[in-house]
Amino acid sequence: NDGRMVLNWFNWVQDSRYPKLHPTQKPVPVLKELINIFTDYGDVVIDPVAGSGSTLRAAIELDRSAYGFEIQRDVVKKAKEKML
Repeated sequence: NDGRMVLNWFNWVQDSRYPKLHPTQKPVPVLKELINIFTDYGDVVIDPVAGSGSTLRAAIELDRSAYGFEIQRDVVKKAKEKML
Protein backbone atom coordinates (compact mmCIF):
# COMPACT_ATOMS: atom_id res chain seq x y z
CA ASN A 1 0.00 0.00 0.00
CA ASP A 2 1.60 3.25 -1.08
CA GLY A 3 -0.91 5.52 0.64
CA ARG A 4 -3.09 6.28 -2.41
CA MET A 5 -6.20 4.94 -0.70
CA VAL A 6 -5.80 7.44 2.15
CA LEU A 7 -4.95 10.23 -0.31
CA ASN A 8 -8.30 9.66 -2.00
CA TRP A 9 -10.25 10.25 1.20
CA PHE A 10 -8.26 12.63 3.38
CA ASN A 11 -6.88 16.09 2.87
CA TRP A 12 -3.16 15.21 2.77
CA VAL A 13 -1.60 18.54 3.77
CA GLN A 14 1.72 18.92 5.54
CA ASP A 15 1.45 21.13 8.63
CA SER A 16 4.55 23.27 9.12
CA ARG A 17 3.97 23.32 12.89
CA TYR A 18 5.41 19.79 12.95
CA PRO A 19 9.00 18.98 11.94
CA LYS A 20 9.70 16.77 8.91
CA LEU A 21 12.10 14.14 10.27
CA HIS A 22 11.66 11.02 8.17
CA PRO A 23 11.21 10.37 4.43
CA THR A 24 7.99 8.34 4.89
CA GLN A 25 6.55 10.50 7.66
CA LYS A 26 2.77 10.99 7.57
CA PRO A 27 1.22 14.39 8.39
CA VAL A 28 0.06 14.69 12.00
CA PRO A 29 -3.35 16.14 10.98
CA VAL A 30 -4.06 13.07 8.79
CA LEU A 31 -3.00 10.75 11.61
CA LYS A 32 -5.21 12.64 14.07
CA GLU A 33 -8.17 12.19 11.76
CA LEU A 34 -7.53 8.43 11.50
CA ILE A 35 -7.02 8.09 15.26
CA ASN A 36 -10.28 9.96 15.88
CA ILE A 37 -12.14 7.60 13.56
CA PHE A 38 -10.73 4.32 14.85
CA THR A 39 -10.17 4.96 18.58
CA ASP A 40 -11.93 6.46 21.56
CA TYR A 41 -10.70 8.88 24.21
CA GLY A 42 -8.34 7.01 26.55
CA ASP A 43 -7.55 4.19 24.10
CA VAL A 44 -3.99 3.06 23.43
CA VAL A 45 -2.36 3.62 20.04
CA ILE A 46 0.59 1.40 19.09
CA ASP A 47 2.88 2.19 16.18
CA PRO A 48 5.27 -0.72 15.47
CA VAL A 49 7.24 1.37 12.95
CA ALA A 50 7.24 4.73 14.74
CA GLY A 51 9.87 6.52 12.65
CA SER A 52 9.53 10.25 13.32
CA GLY A 53 7.00 9.75 16.11
CA SER A 54 4.24 11.60 14.25
CA THR A 55 1.64 8.93 15.09
CA LEU A 56 2.61 9.12 18.75
CA ARG A 57 2.38 12.92 18.69
CA ALA A 58 -1.06 12.76 17.07
CA ALA A 59 -2.29 10.23 19.64
CA ILE A 60 -0.98 12.23 22.58
CA GLU A 61 -2.61 15.41 21.26
CA LEU A 62 -5.92 13.48 21.22
CA ASP A 63 -5.54 12.21 24.80
CA ARG A 64 -4.65 8.66 23.83
CA SER A 65 -1.81 6.70 25.33
CA ALA A 66 0.80 5.88 22.69
CA TYR A 67 3.62 3.39 22.31
CA GLY A 68 6.02 3.23 19.40
CA PHE A 69 8.83 0.98 18.28
CA GLU A 70 11.71 1.94 15.99
CA ILE A 71 14.97 0.11 15.29
CA GLN A 72 16.98 3.08 14.01
CA ARG A 73 18.46 4.75 17.07
CA ASP A 74 19.25 8.00 15.27
CA VAL A 75 15.61 8.31 14.18
CA VAL A 76 14.43 7.65 17.75
CA LYS A 77 16.77 10.35 19.03
CA LYS A 78 15.41 12.89 16.51
CA ALA A 79 11.82 11.95 17.30
CA LYS A 80 12.38 12.43 21.04
CA GLU A 81 14.14 15.75 20.55
CA LYS A 82 11.93 17.34 17.90
CA MET A 83 8.54 15.59 17.63
CA LEU A 84 7.79 14.43 21.14
